[in-house]
Amino acid sequence: SQHHRDRFHGLFLLESAAHTAQGRRRFPARPLTLRTAGNWPEPVPSDFLPVHFSTLFYQIWSKKLNIHFGYFRWGDNPFRLEPMLGSMNDFVAAQLGISHTEKCHVLDLGCGFGATVAHLQKQFPNASFTGINHDPAQVIMAASQCPTARFICSDFQKNELPSSSFDSAFALESACFAEGETKSKLLEEAARLLRPGGKLVVVDGFRKHQEHLPKLVNWLHEKCIAAWGMESLPPGGGIVEEMKKQGFDAVKVQDISWNM
Repeated sequence: SQHHRDRFHGLFLLESAAHTAQGRRRFPARPLTLRTAGNWPEPVPSDFLPVHFSTLFYQIWSKKLNIHFGYFRWGDNPFRLEPMLGSMNDFVAAQLGISHTEKCHVLDLGCGFGATVAHLQKQFPNASFTGINHDPAQVIMAASQCPTARFICSDFQKNELPSSSFDSAFALESACFAEGETKSKLLEEAARLLRPGGKLVVVDGFRKHQEHLPKLVNWLHEKCIAAWGMESLPPGGGIVEEMKKQGFDAVKVQDISWNM
């Protein structure tokens, strides 16, 4: 209800670029049957791990299959990527305000291979985590990485998860792959899934202004969008307004471009 939505809190984070967590649909090498939200079979057999091109590609980027750009803290070694990827996971947890002692249910919107959930589950054993992703192969890998969490193969913009069932949610470099310029479908679904007073964290790449780009820069911008399979790079101001429209209040914007 609108009464409930008015009590949400939102956090919106800007980055200089974006990477895939939902990404283009890729399928495992052998047949795979998946069920929808409430009927996901657990546990997933440990020997049922499809190996396909995208998995091998992302393992070059991150052995733990973190598919985001990471977070650089002053004093970090810029040539060691994996610790910076872990730092981004920790940064998201800090923005969500996850407690080490209290129980809570956290949703990863566009969980990729489940690396962020696996990282946070170790840090916060009292918390329950659910990840959602439309790529069946990535969901299988996610379940193998973190068997204590729940992973759903479904659309993060419209799914069968019950309303008001999560204390907080985050989209780590995945919101850019949602439909529409202002990502209204994703934000509306996040508002539906969050409990009153819940918090949403979005970490992604956004356009900082709507001004016309120089010809060469615009060409590079369009090439990047096409390469990543995105509709467009959303405007930061438009996302903020859409969050408020969906009932999120206390929306905070933080530019972390220099930490990328």
